[in-house]
Amino acid sequence: MASSTDAAERHGAAATASGGGGASPLARVARAFATFWTGLEVWVTGTMVGGALALVLYTVVLRWLAPAYAPHVTEEVTVYIVMWAVLLAVGRVTRERRHIRADLVVGLMPTTVQRGLDVLANLVGAAFAVFLFRYGYAVAYEAWDFGDLSATTLRFPLWIYYASLPVSAALIAIGHVTAAIAILAGWDAPDDTLEDPA
Repeated sequence: MASSTDAAERHGAAATASGGGGASPLARVARAFATFWTGLEVWVTGTMVGGALALVLYTVVLRWLAPAYAPHVTEEVTVYIVMWAVLLAVGRVTRERRHIRADLVVGLMPTTVQRGLDVLANLVGAAFAVFLFRYGYAVAYEAWDFGDLSATTLRFPLWIYYASLPVSAALIAIGHVTAAIAILAGWDAPDDTLEDPA
């Protein structure tokens, strides 16, 4: 099965071939940046999840072979890393319109109405993400201001953990706005069927 980055690149190539060849320089730069940003997101989140799995595997092996040398903070660090990775990935899922949607009734409506409701849903989603950003920032700032640390021996600064919420909310807001613009411009959402059935 092809990677998500490969699928995104093929989707970009397909879009160029189906009318993007004569696109304006601004549209070509926007597509190039979107491809770069998607690749960066995939690489960062993949590295984080892979690092968390490697840390868990390392700890399991050490607890079996040399328990005295096994790190005691693996579970805590893994939660922080995986939470950041998941919340970073949500922006891409939103931007590419791959999230779960209840569209049974909407799918029965005329195409114009479907597009209008899709734009409206993305605008409402963006507004909610801005709300989430505001309060997520307040929580992270308060943790930083008060010097909150985890209760474990790691004494991890909790503002770093909480900062995942406003960062994710900002990416979600950008994703909703990008999706709304794409719908209005008539750009298709990335198609899962572009991936090779290997």
